[in-house]
Amino acid sequence: MPDAVLLDLQLPDLSGIEVCRRLRAGANAYFTKPIRLPDLIAELNRLLAARQAE
Repeated sequence: MPDAVLLDLQLPDLSGIEVCRRLRAGANAYFTKPIRLPDLIAELNRLLAARQAE
C-alpha cells in the first residue's frame, strides 16, 4: 500500500473517488483545485508522520 496517492477526481475510466474507496474506503485528506503547493507539502508531511507513528 502506498504512503500517499495524489490523483484527480476526474479520470478517464474511473472516478478519483472510486479509486480512493478501493485504496482505503475513503481518504485522509483532500484538496480542491487550485492546490497551493505549501499546503499540499505540509499535509503530506503531517500524514506521513502520523503513519510512521503508527
